[in-house]
Amino acid sequence: YVSPILLGNESNIKALASDKGLEISDLEIIDPETSELKQELVTAFVERRKGKATEEQAQEMLKDVNYFGTMLVYTGKAEGLVSGAAHSTGDTVRPALQIIKTKLGVSKTSGIFFMIKDDKQYIFGDCAINPTLEAQDLAEIAVESAKSAKSFGISPRVAMLSFSTKGSAK
Repeated sequence: YVSPILLGNESNIKALASDKGLEISDLEIIDPETSELKQELVTAFVERRKGKATEEQAQEMLKDVNYFGTMLVYTGKAEGLVSGAAHSTGDTVRPALQIIKTKLGVSKTSGIFFMIKDDKQYIFGDCAINPTLEAQDLAEIAVESAKSAKSFGISPRVAMLSFSTKGSAK
């Protein structure tokens, strides 16, 4: 069961939903600029970044939905963050790298995305973060992607795909 939290200006979100014929009246909408959680998240952000951001910088950064959403996850107020359709990979991943960080014992940050076709679910590991990897990195990402699949109830079968062979993508 999922209870989505939409981040952004409430009137803009409602207008867009109305234009698209979507019913969102039962969804929570939080505006990072006016949220009652903002100060709590700013304080937690400054503490987490330990001297790398002032309170004023944190106030500005948390106006961004990706930073705000990542802080919701970090503080346990949300279980996950979905982003990327309207934001670059860098803008989506950067807050997580700064705030949540890489899992202990894992040397490379990687990402996964889901694809659903008919009644089949697929997870693709690290299609957007690391452009060049060594064999050991690929193995680690395959193992971590398989663990992620299991955590979503998907029985993992791992296949390796190559983005480019000897520069063929140029």
